[in-house]
Amino acid sequence: MQRERDPKVVEEFRRRRKRQLWLAAFLIAGLISLTWLMERQGQSEKARGAIVITIVLAALAYSWRNWRCPACNGYLGKSAFLSFCPRCGIPLR
Repeated sequence: MQRERDPKVVEEFRRRRKRQLWLAAFLIAGLISLTWLMERQGQSEKARGAIVITIVLAALAYSWRNWRCPACNGYLGKSAFLSFCPRCGIPLR
């Protein structure tokens, strides 16, 4: 069930996709840096694990909230390169 292209939906999807990609980049760079710094400072494995898990859970929560269709608010799934919403069929690009 494909719907008509809405420029407002396309623009909002572009913003959400950009935030998702930035989140992924910062998450990877941040976790690598944090792990390296904590290892150099002699932090215990338990402390490192707790911090990493907390950061990953926060990123997942943000992603779950951000990565939704601007038209129907349905979760968009794992792909960052969607052309249509899998739930409502509206064009996203």
